[in-house]
Amino acid sequence: EQIHCRYELPSNETMNETNKNEKIQYPQRPFGTRNNRKVKLPILGFPSVALARLPFSTDQATADAAVRHAVEELGLRYFDVAPEYGDGVAQERLGPALKPYRNDVFLAAKTMYRDASGALADFENSLRALQTDRLDLYQ
Repeated sequence: EQIHCRYELPSNETMNETNKNEKIQYPQRPFGTRNNRKVKLPILGFPSVALARLPFSTDQATADAAVRHAVEELGLRYFDVAPEYGDGVAQERLGPALKPYRNDVFLAAKTMYRDASGALADFENSLRALQTDRLDLYQ
């Protein structure tokens, strides 16, 4: 089933008028889970691949600030990442940045492996790089 949304992002003028303490509320959609958790996710997620494109390996502070802004100011709760994003750099930057918010966000990771042993190794490496003990979705 395809979901269509005609939501328009606020204009710059509207954003400038918005109280900085107010969170933007994006439309949400239900997300089905095998254990029947009632999960609703915003239609927008965080583009974790961008963390791998920061120019310097010392840019963890920039990654932290981007995630903090996404969660605290934009209200984003869906984070998607893959080991292929910058040869693992995105995961290594996202993990520490997400630590303070881990219980409040939905974290998804991908694998390119199509066999069980490769996918399991990728899964374990992702957990280690993301500094977490669980993923909410592994695809």
